[in-house]
Amino acid sequence: SVLHGAVFAAALSAGALLKCPAALRAVLFAALFTGAEWLLGAGVLGLPFLRLGLTQWRLLPVTQSASLFGVLFIGFLIVMVNVLLAQAVLKPGKGRLRYFLAAALVFFANFAGGALSLGAVKEEPDVSVAVVQTNAPFWRDEGNGRFEKALSLGARAAEKKPDFIIFPENSVYGSFAE
Repeated sequence: SVLHGAVFAAALSAGALLKCPAALRAVLFAALFTGAEWLLGAGVLGLPFLRLGLTQWRLLPVTQSASLFGVLFIGFLIVMVNVLLAQAVLKPGKGRLRYFLAAALVFFANFAGGALSLGAVKEEPDVSVAVVQTNAPFWRDEGNGRFEKALSLGARAAEKKPDFIIFPENSVYGSFAE
């Protein structure tokens, strides 16, 4: 959206205008990008599903650090590695190799940590889950009867004694304070 473009352009422009040692520029840009990404996911109008880190869902070793630091960290690493690579390509003369090596070190350290995490054998307990699907459109009758339908389906699911019962987000219309 235009809002996303404006926020990211402002954050990255600020990074370009700030005086910063070249060695820290990748960290600065990554921090500004991650801050803008967080800002766009916060608040009432936030869209937390538009995360750069989510684009790496097929690369499991790369995404394992999200279990420690969150998906924003994956986006931070993507931006940092790419800025380091850009610096390596655009830097004239000597010093290019250190940016390539820094990019490779960041990427492969995260990749190796993720691969080790995936290789660890974890004893997982068996968990049973029941999912309630009400199929009650929220626009019909202003949501009346939706909560009652979800409760009756939930009671039916509870008869099988699951560990968790998951209800749809629209099974309660309004707020609990009402």
